[in-house]
Amino acid sequence: MLELYSDSFLDIAVERDALILHANWKGYQSMNTGTRGCERMLELMARHKAYRVLNDNTNVRGLWMEVAEWAARDWFPRMKQAGMRQFAWIYSPTKFSQLSTDVALALIDTRAHGIAVFHDREQALAWLRAGQPAASAI
Repeated sequence: MLELYSDSFLDIAVERDALILHANWKGYQSMNTGTRGCERMLELMARHKAYRVLNDNTNVRGLWMEVAEWAARDWFPRMKQAGMRQFAWIYSPTKFSQLSTDVALALIDTRAHGIAVFHDREQALAWLRAGQPAASAI
């Protein structure tokens, strides 16, 4: 695993042999941190050709509705256009963060974008490594 980016709100690494981008979000997210982090993910995904993404929200707290709406309407279409094939989204254990994730998912065609949601990191990684088509994995 090669670390690509680290900040107080997000760590990004790439699993070079499997070409999986790992994003580990941390703490409370604002519109500023959410958009900055998402833009960095897009840039690093394209640069490293890691078109399968593990988006881990295990350590995210609180609501981030504005970011969720922006991601669904703006960022995910650009991720797909840049080559994203699969996006495994791991829910936070906190209900407010889960609600924000659900808002984003409700605004986008998850199947067309290759997005699946999980409660378990190992299941998410197994899904990415298997290269399966998007389906509800909950």
